[in-house]
Amino acid sequence: MDLEVDTGYMEALDNLVPNRKECANLHFELGRYFSCTSLFGSLHAMEDRDKFDVLTWWEAYGGMGILPKLAKKVL
Repeated sequence: MDLEVDTGYMEALDNLVPNRKECANLHFELGRYFSCTSLFGSLHAMEDRDKFDVLTWWEAYGGMGILPKLAKKVL
């Protein structure tokens, strides 16, 4: 990981999600995404990452938390 990239990433999240509680929830959900746990780690979710377009994948496997809402908004 690159310190400059990590710092910019955290600043961007703080700007996109100024509510501290929501931002903390987002960090938690991002941890699940990057570690492939919860719905993100299911066999189908992992296989379909290369098959679905990004928005369809998030609709199918993103769940209902703040992360999929943000991901769909950005996309």
